[in-house]
Amino acid sequence: MKRAVLVVAAIVFAALVAPATGTHGAVAAAATPTPAALQYDEINRMIIPPATPPAPGTFQADYQALSAPQDSRHGLGAVMNNVMGNPQEMMQRISRGNLVRYTFYKGWIRTDRMIEQQATIEKCEQHQYITLDLNRKTYSIQDTQPPCPTPSGMPAQAGGGDSSHPQGGTADITMSGTSKDLGALSIDGIATVGYDQDMQMKTTNATGSCRDNNFSMTQTKYVSQVRVPRPYCPLPKSMSTGGMMARSSGGGCEPRMHVSGTLAGMNDADRLVMYLRMVFGQADSPNGGGMNMVVERGNLKWFSGPDADALFVIPAGYSKQ
Repeated sequence: MKRAVLVVAAIVFAALVAPATGTHGAVAAAATPTPAALQYDEINRMIIPPATPPAPGTFQADYQALSAPQDSRHGLGAVMNNVMGNPQEMMQRISRGNLVRYTFYKGWIRTDRMIEQQATIEKCEQHQYITLDLNRKTYSIQDTQPPCPTPSGMPAQAGGGDSSHPQGGTADITMSGTSKDLGALSIDGIATVGYDQDMQMKTTNATGSCRDNNFSMTQTKYVSQVRVPRPYCPLPKSMSTGGMMARSSGGGCEPRMHVSGTLAGMNDADRLVMYLRMVFGQADSPNGGGMNMVVERGNLKWFSGPDADALFVIPAGYSKQ
């Protein structure tokens, strides 16, 4: 049951903090050339009590703190070795967060992990997934074309019975929510509108592989009017939201969905959320329900021409891994 809650939390968090998100407001930017690259920086982190989450509008201070030289610049391997050998350092790093830069251009997306000095370029229509090591000046290219699907009806392994097949089941899943308008706020020069939102999901009348469960989430967010492109590669069926929920419950659970209250504004489609704080669990419990997931965004800019083109090719002087 705990695993199911964590999976649902991960699904909700991933859906809401994906590079393309946001609802109302106004953009403090002039019209831009077409095609133009859109770029912004993002800090995402977990805040564990007794630490308190940052307030909306503190992006630049947090950005400067993360941009300061750190030992983690020696690469992801060094980061993992340090944090795995030192639990206190691991907790501090989780609280500091990750600094990521997203650039969208011509249906492509580039993701720079600025602390680790790693970058990826995704060109799905060309089936290219390029990884760059900015320190070592090396690159690798993978094919993004999905593999052929495994034929259904494959024979069972010798000596195996039906125990490997998921047991069927049904359940009623009721989702409800509320939303409160927090008004306008300028964040890093971008006009936004804020919201406090609650969502509850309750699973009842479970049979078979389904399980009764309760899940709640609260979030505070400030949404801009900036529209973010949505380049993506199709996910395998097993990685879809439905597939992940089925796997979390044993694979054979068939939910019946019900909605009450309002869930409007929970997902902001293609608008950029400049600040997002999410708490999973019970909103009225001590310390705001426990762990906070926080996303801050800033340093928005639009540009085009050679500067944009250069970000989506392998730089000169890089060698293949």
